[in-house]
Amino acid sequence: MDSEHYLFVTGKLAEKTLRRVVEQAASENGFRYSVAVMPITVAALMTPRWIARHLEPAPEVTRIFIPGGCPGDEGILAKKLGRPVERGPADLREIPQFFRRRTKPIEYGEYDIAVVGMIDAAERLDVKTITDRAFAMFEAGADSIGLGHDSAEPWDNVSAAVRALRKAGQRVLVRSRDPEVLDRAVEAGAEWVAPVAPSQVERFGSGNVVPIVVPEIPGTLDGIDELLESAEDGGDPSPDAASWIFDPVLAPVGFGFSQSLLRYFHARAMWPRLPLAMDLTPVLRSSPTDTAGLIFLLLAFCQELQVQTVFVSQSTNRTRSAVRECDIARRLTWCAVRHGILPAGLESRLAIVRDSELHDNDVLIDDLRERLKDPSPRFFVSNGSLRALFADETFESPDPFDLFSQLLEAHRRVDRPVEPEIAFYWGYELAKAVTARDLGKNYYQDEALNWGLLTVRELTRLERRYLRRVRKIDSDCLDGTEEPSRDG
Repeated sequence: MDSEHYLFVTGKLAEKTLRRVVEQAASENGFRYSVAVMPITVAALMTPRWIARHLEPAPEVTRIFIPGGCPGDEGILAKKLGRPVERGPADLREIPQFFRRRTKPIEYGEYDIAVVGMIDAAERLDVKTITDRAFAMFEAGADSIGLGHDSAEPWDNVSAAVRALRKAGQRVLVRSRDPEVLDRAVEAGAEWVAPVAPSQVERFGSGNVVPIVVPEIPGTLDGIDELLESAEDGGDPSPDAASWIFDPVLAPVGFGFSQSLLRYFHARAMWPRLPLAMDLTPVLRSSPTDTAGLIFLLLAFCQELQVQTVFVSQSTNRTRSAVRECDIARRLTWCAVRHGILPAGLESRLAIVRDSELHDNDVLIDDLRERLKDPSPRFFVSNGSLRALFADETFESPDPFDLFSQLLEAHRRVDRPVEPEIAFYWGYELAKAVTARDLGKNYYQDEALNWGLLTVRELTRLERRYLRRVRKIDSDCLDGTEEPSRDG
């Protein structure tokens, strides 16, 4: 039995559903709990400061959970009540999954695969553009930055680009078929150069530069045995001591993809300690699919085969979030391989198109029908249809325009005019609901759809109200009808 006693804070509408899902979570995870129902109908309208004025937890409570959609700083509530305060999921029906994720291995988040974010066709970019893109990749999780020289055009500013990145604290790889470009990159401070044939490794044998070696003959492992035999230690180097990294070269689907994977297997079997690298770009750029699933599988392959470095480009629209996806995938695969567990319950940010589980809204709709007093419609997706609760009635249709018409007619019957901003709000929510239904996602009114790592949080009603107020004050100040606030 868990030694903690959890207190779950909610509003009147969600009480019945909350008690049901918390009971399930408590039975699965063995914790004690209680529920505090605040004097408010909709829990999402609560703020931590408001909760602090109305909540008096019992002495046995060790941790307080507030709804995930509550705006404001939960630290205010923790300081006032002297207990840890934690946000639960945005949708209370996800509380069981929320507690399952809390039990994931303590080492989750560790990784041992380095991600090099590649900037393609860098010879066509100015230094500022290069540094801006590099900083964005670094923020997304890249450990180092690679600059690709991908055309026959001369690259006059390679030295300036490398020096600018080094000055910003970045480690730099330069990829070029032009030996002069590689030489100037090394002089400017590049730490890796690619691609280098085994017969050319001696050119970079001195100094701190590490060549990324590719087979002498494409599609083979030729040249690597000879290179290892010529090494000073005369054998298989350890990853820490190696003066070069081997890239067996991943091929696109239709051009030897499976054979290229076999080359990685053979390389690891023949040289167990040799540092390996994989450029994901040929597969990602040539595949007609989203990249998250492909990256997860390729990183899983790398993790199990101990491929220590991956290169990834974001040069196309489909690959625009590839670095972030690699950063998540390497943590997921490290944890799964290290602990021998399935990765499905560890992380959900790579599930972008479909949610992992769809919730049945029928029970929730029945709960709310008994308690709902707010005259505003509540929208749901249930069994492939769009549904709305309004004025003790339930409206349903597979077509958003038809449901919209039903709601307009219902408002006319109770002599309640629909203002333009309300009609816009209905249309916006119904558009989200249709998208969720068609893609297999959960729809929650007033919440952004879950797009995994690409989710952009929607402003709450309180935040939108605050913005309107600030805009009005600014407008009045410009008109000279009101003095500017000293509070800003």
